[in-house]
Amino acid sequence: MSSQSQVIIRPGQSKYKWTQTDESIMVYIPIKNVLLKNVDIFYTEALLKVNATSIKFIAIIDFAHDIDYSHPKNRVQLLDNRLEVFLIKKQEGITWEHLEI
Repeated sequence: MSSQSQVIIRPGQSKYKWTQTDESIMVYIPIKNVLLKNVDIFYTEALLKVNATSIKFIAIIDFAHDIDYSHPKNRVQLLDNRLEVFLIKKQEGITWEHLEI
């Protein structure tokens, strides 16, 4: 017997929260009932994609500004039922008014 699950995003709700410093951004994505090794995380200069097929979760963020996707300080960790994605900005010192295009 197969089971189905459904993800509902209500209007006005965001799949993530974010913060920034002069040199970096931190994206917090609520995600639970999954191990980090089972989460596919992909980022480029202009995009962050998080996919966890085991819980039917996907988040795609088109950045308003570029990040330095190959910077060695970039990191991802799963803590307290949320995924934390730390990324270095391509242009340091610019305050982002919003995360997405």
